[in-house]
This record gives sequence, C-alpha cells and structure tokens, in this order.
Amino acid sequence: MTNHRRLGLTALAITLTTATAAHAAAYRLPQSGGPAVAVTAPDDWTATRLGEATLNLTNAVRDGVISITMETVPPDASLTTFRDNVFKAAHCAAMDRTETLRLGGRSGQAFYCQPAQSQLAPARIVLIRLGETHILSVSHTYRLDATGADVQGLEAVLATVRYEDVGP
Repeated sequence: MTNHRRLGLTALAITLTTATAAHAAAYRLPQSGGPAVAVTAPDDWTATRLGEATLNLTNAVRDGVISITMETVPPDASLTTFRDNVFKAAHCAAMDRTETLRLGGRSGQAFYCQPAQSQLAPARIVLIRLGETHILSVSHTYRLDATGADVQGLEAVLATVRYEDVGP
C-alpha cells in the first residue's frame, strides 16, 4: 500500500470518526435498571429493539449489523451452553476459533461462526459475564462486499461500549 493511500485511509477514518462524534445517538440496554450496557452509534444507523433484552444496530448502507443482548441467567449458566444457543438461534455454524478480548474495559470470550447466508462474513460473538446472573452477548457481522470503511465503522461503534450499574 502506498503512503498516499495509507494517508487517504487515515484521513477517511478521522473524518468518519469526527462525523460519528458530531451526529450520534446513545442507546442503553436495558433502558432502565441494571446491570446495563450503553453504546453510541451514528444517528443515520437504524436501531431496532427486540423487547428489553436485545438491540440491533444496522449501519446506514445496510451491509453491517451489531446485535447486543443482555440476558438474565442462572448463576451456574455456562458460557459454552449460552454460546451454543446463540449459534443455533443465529443459524450460524461454529468455527474452530476463539479468543479472549476486552470490550468496554471488561474481558470476554470471543467465538466465531459462519452465518448460513453465504454473502456474510464470519460473525464474531463476544460473551461477557456481568456478575453472577447476567451475560452480555455482543455480535457483529457484515456483507462480504462491505467496504473497509464500513467494517471500521462497526468496530468504531463497538469501541463506544460502556457499562452502567455493574459491580466489579
């Protein structure tokens, strides 16, 4: 990649970040009470709430989506069982890839799966236990023809995740 192209991509990322910060909408899940997760997305994204537990954010060009779910679970619930249920509900075939990563300053386990729709890239699903009775699931995927800027936009929104009313 040439230096000019690298600089152009950097300028584009800065422009997108500045535009996102200037025109953004904040979302909280659940809308009241805790523990809760909050995220900020550009105001031209579409937000769809599925009850109190799930928030889907679709980018403006509709080639990427972030899904956030806060589940109340029994204290002995395993992340593996929860992951398997998420994969089944998403019609997503498990991949042999996992990693530990941080989201909003909290450590979680990331799992990857291949959605049944062939036009989608592998999905990353991050599971984070919040206390003994809640699991946060944050997933995202995008169309294979999505631009690099659109994929970076998904990551920029994920970088805004923060927690409210959550203990240590």
